[in-house]
Amino acid sequence: MKINELARISHVNPETIRMYRNKGMLFPSQGENGYFEYSWDDLQNLLYIRKLRGLNLSLNTIARTYDRQDVEGIMADFRSEYDKLTSQLDELARQQFMLQVTMEHYQSYQKNMDGVLPVHVPDDRYDVLFEGEGAERLGMGDWLNNIDLFTQGMQIPEEYLRGERLPERVPVRLTIGTYRLILEGNGVAVPPEAVCVPRGLYLTARVERRGDTIDGRQLQSLLDYAREHTYALTGESTAFLFRVSRDRDGLCFSYRVRLRVAEEN
Repeated sequence: MKINELARISHVNPETIRMYRNKGMLFPSQGENGYFEYSWDDLQNLLYIRKLRGLNLSLNTIARTYDRQDVEGIMADFRSEYDKLTSQLDELARQQFMLQVTMEHYQSYQKNMDGVLPVHVPDDRYDVLFEGEGAERLGMGDWLNNIDLFTQGMQIPEEYLRGERLPERVPVRLTIGTYRLILEGNGVAVPPEAVCVPRGLYLTARVERRGDTIDGRQLQSLLDYAREHTYALTGESTAFLFRVSRDRDGLCFSYRVRLRVAEEN
């Protein structure tokens, strides 16, 4: 049969069949006119290649099976591909878990996106300042190499959480951080400069950052809520970046700020 008929029966396009032939994986006879003639054995061989490709085996691995005489050699190649798949599955599971965490963040706040919300955070979080020398240290460590495990955040200077009225713009310090269980589950170490933001009760609200400051009025709503509901601010803060947008004034970074509180007696 000609290549187009083989392609029709096998559901493999002619270009791919030619590639397999050129790699020495298909062995059709060639007539005096230069055209290749494919047999039913070639069809069986092509389907076998399709099966192995469907198992994610590389073309080089498949091609080697034709010349290997020992089953152990073939099995060694298969085990190597199996280990690669296992590694990919582990990475996919990690990505799925972190996407689930991100979705849960969005879902927990979408009904109260612009208001203040008390939340209980069940795990310790570790934050590192992401500016100046801190950024350089991170660049040499594991944190930026595993950025999908982390969230970009910010830290509000404690003195601004102690006052009665805030200025129009409040300076912040940028951070990067994540939760203890995520670090432990992925074998990522906590650097000595990391600050632990402990589990517990927090007040959270959406705050927008432009440059190195945030709108004092947005943060003021958190302080007012704490006073109205007899929460005592501990001075600890964290945040996670959940959206970056752009308008005529430039980039705008939207965070959920969290201020740790204790209920007053």
